[in-house]
This record gives sequence, C-alpha cells and structure tokens, in this order.
Amino acid sequence: MRAFQPRDSTPVHLLFARRYAANTPTEYSVARQCAAGTNYFDGGLFFQDDYKVRPNFTFSSGLRYETQNGIGDHNDWAPRLSFAWAPGVHGASQAKTVIRGGYGWFFDRFAENYLLQAIRQNGVNQQQYVIQNPSFYQNAPSAAQLPPSAMPRPQPMKLRRI
Repeated sequence: MRAFQPRDSTPVHLLFARRYAANTPTEYSVARQCAAGTNYFDGGLFFQDDYKVRPNFTFSSGLRYETQNGIGDHNDWAPRLSFAWAPGVHGASQAKTVIRGGYGWFFDRFAENYLLQAIRQNGVNQQQYVIQNPSFYQNAPSAAQLPPSAMPRPQPMKLRRI
C-alpha cells in the first residue's frame, strides 16, 4: 500500500508543514457550543416472591418494571425466575452444598449524557461550519460575527436529577 502523494510529489507531511509555516491552513471551522439541560427521571418497581416447594428446594419469581423519560420506550417489563436446591438435606440439617440457578431479562439504561448529546447535536442548537482551503485565514470571522440566522440561539433548559 502506497501513501497518498499530491500531484507535485511532495510528501503529505511536508505539504502540511509548508502550509502551516505559510499560515495557509487546509481547513477552517467555527462551532458554537450551546448550553443544554434536561429533566431526567429513571425509576423502577420490583415484585418478588419465594415459594418453598420442599425443605431443600426454593423457587423464586419476580417481575420488574423500569421506565425513564427522554426516550420513547416505556414498556420495559423484566421477568425473573430462580431456584435454590440443597441436595442431601433432610429435615433441619444444614446444607453443605446449594445449587442455584436463575433467569431474567435486564435492560441497560439510557444514560443522561446521551439525552444531553441529542439536545446539543439536533442540527439547530449546535452547529459547525467547515471551509476547506480557506483564503481568508488572517481575517477569519468569529462565531459571534456570523449572522444570527445562521446560528440560532438554543432555548436553555435546567438540569435536574429526580
């Protein structure tokens, strides 16, 4: 595999070094950061019950419901089943070995930073302008000099954890 070479056969690293020394960049970008916030709620309810089938065998079942705002899915029901079996136990004797097993559905939570990132990068609140091979580097406009219609102001929101 050959490295990229421009038409004049100048190695790329030398080309960039020459442009840097001549104060002629290959790219100019302006980005306006925005303040973002969200009201974040994440909650769950859980019900579980144990059934002692025999003195050495216990069966457990449960159901968990989880929800959070900021996403469209609010139907996260998670069933749980498990057992504990102590072989060789009769009556009130202590178990030396217990075999346990279980099954359940588990959901990853959608983190608060992803909600904030979606608000910031929705195409309106935070924008970036990139110009390749700019000819105006010495007199480059700042983000404040760009017209207001090009960079709309975001609506500030409060960040509150419940």
